[in-house]
Amino acid sequence: MARQCLILTAKLLLLCGVLHAQSLSEYKARVYQIHSNHQEFQNLNSYLMILQNVDENLSAEEIQKLSLEKAHPYYSPVQSTMRKNAVVWGKIVLLNTFEEEYEWLLFTGNNDLVEVYVLQKDGSLSLKKSGSKTPLSEKDIKKGNESLVLLHLLPHQPTEIYIKIKQYGQKTPVFDLQLVHPEVWQQKILGRNLFQGLFQGILWMMIFYSSFIALVSKDRPYAYYALFLFLTSVFFNHFHYLSAEFLLGDFPWLNSALWFVSALIPPAYLQFVRSFLNIRKILPYWDRVALMLIRVGLLIFVLEILVYSFTLHEQFLSYMHIHAMMGELIASWVVLIKIFNTRQKIARYFSMGAMLSVVNALVGIFLIHYLHIQEGIYWIQVGLILEILVFLFGLGYGIFIKESYRRKIQENMIAQLQKNEKLQNKLNQELEEMVKKRTAEIEQQKNKLEELNFIKDKLFNIISHDLRSPLTSLQGSLQALHLGLLNKEEEKSIYFNLNHKLNYTKSLLDNLLYWAMIQMEKVSTRFEEIDLYKLVGEVLQNFQASNNKKITLKNNVPENSFAMADRNMVLVVIRNLISNALKFTPENGCVQINGRVVDNYLEIEVEDNGIGMDKEEVDRLFKLDTHFSKPGTALEKGTGLGLLLCKEFVLKNEGDIYVKSKKNQGSKFIFTLKRKMNLIKNSPEKYGFSYVILV
Repeated sequence: MARQCLILTAKLLLLCGVLHAQSLSEYKARVYQIHSNHQEFQNLNSYLMILQNVDENLSAEEIQKLSLEKAHPYYSPVQSTMRKNAVVWGKIVLLNTFEEEYEWLLFTGNNDLVEVYVLQKDGSLSLKKSGSKTPLSEKDIKKGNESLVLLHLLPHQPTEIYIKIKQYGQKTPVFDLQLVHPEVWQQKILGRNLFQGLFQGILWMMIFYSSFIALVSKDRPYAYYALFLFLTSVFFNHFHYLSAEFLLGDFPWLNSALWFVSALIPPAYLQFVRSFLNIRKILPYWDRVALMLIRVGLLIFVLEILVYSFTLHEQFLSYMHIHAMMGELIASWVVLIKIFNTRQKIARYFSMGAMLSVVNALVGIFLIHYLHIQEGIYWIQVGLILEILVFLFGLGYGIFIKESYRRKIQENMIAQLQKNEKLQNKLNQELEEMVKKRTAEIEQQKNKLEELNFIKDKLFNIISHDLRSPLTSLQGSLQALHLGLLNKEEEKSIYFNLNHKLNYTKSLLDNLLYWAMIQMEKVSTRFEEIDLYKLVGEVLQNFQASNNKKITLKNNVPENSFAMADRNMVLVVIRNLISNALKFTPENGCVQINGRVVDNYLEIEVEDNGIGMDKEEVDRLFKLDTHFSKPGTALEKGTGLGLLLCKEFVLKNEGDIYVKSKKNQGSKFIFTLKRKMNLIKNSPEKYGFSYVILV
């Protein structure tokens, strides 16, 4: 029984083998029928027959014959044993079930070199090329980065398609067959161009803006930001195949190398952050960390270029590049967090935007390289746009802060300039006042010198003429008396004349003495209470004896008229004014001294009915440079010093003196003295002298 079971099992196995061999010998390829209205068909790999481990030098015709001679397994990603850098052929049959010819785009997968051979009606094979390493001029479809070819499928006829794939850089060939309607593909390209056009437009606007600011202001941070945006633009142009379409399409290997430009993006941005936020000052330790990350990024870029140039091992480079980028982004995130924690508004704006961009970049890299979701690239782009918006907002705030600071500095400068201007004006005024004062002092010294010269000349003139002449006359009269040559009448006349000349000479000497003492500042004013009525009476009594013109002298000063003044000075003033009045009053005239109280002053008036003066003569009085002396009514002589002494002494007693006179109507000489005065006890005041009125 057991033996029979074994024999039956062997027969069954033999039968299965025969049936399997028979099935292989009668193999027919599967046919994918296009019979729905869908515009996109995916997962066609189950209809793809793989021809691998064949000579890569075989032609398409030889591959066609080979596919008919021997059955090959259908494609299965799980069970695939494809070798790296190998040449792999595939075959698929498509059947258009529609009544009219249709055009479809066949996507073969992301491979370096792709050759698609389509069997025509006449039995020939038409070649269509694609692949990332195929020059753009040789490609069948020149838009997009996918490996696409255009198929024309005839109605109700199967179309055999042979696909040759080759990879470089230790990469495994990949089949990912899909059918896409040309309209769907065109819409996808239009959407890509629209989004990337807006994105690149924003980037380049910021590039030009930052470059302009850098050129105008010589501010390096804006140059670093423009470099960061430029590198970003180059990378995304490469990723979306725009650089190949418009610039480097016929240099696919060079275009592929643009991938490594992304390694320079983090260093450029970190350098911008370092210089713009001046973290060397606010965070010196983390500034050194950022500088180290910049150097690591540059080193990685150089290593990637060297490895790519000598090995072309793209899988290893991609692995190294992605993980290095992620490590650098994470380290940059840590630095940005530290900058954010400084709590400075501008630093927070920029670090917040940068952290947002870093997060989106990490998410995008994870979606693309770990989950194979190519749309993850848009996460990175959206994050970058948000970073630019935050940058612009922060830049606007920074400009506002700088403008406020500049305006404050400008206001401070204006205030300082105004202050300096006021100070300068004050200094100029002080200088002008000093110059004026100095000029006045010089002018005063000049006038004083002129006055002293005039005084000197005047004194010499008085001494040589007015004093010498009376002395000579006295000497002659005394000689005549000594010789006894005169009779009694003549002697009497000579005695009278001698007395008159002695009085004149004495008065002259007194005036000269007082004047000299004034000029040498030897006269001090000693205020005391004096009775003007009695003082005037004493002076009039002295003039009664020498009154040969029989002039009436009246003392009209009220009794008990007291003033605060220097008695000797007032005595000289009264004596000179009365002498002057007697000189210009004719015989039998009248000279009266009046007194009255005006406010706090006592006013003394010496009035005569003599020859008077005109306005020109009045204006010449009391002035040293214009003073004059004219003979009296009896041809009396004078020196002209009397009125000057009166003026000086009245001023020293803090009073005033003036004259009222008309021609042939007499004159009034009036001076004032203070009735009361607050004096400091035990400290007699010495008053200075005024020469202003004498000029």
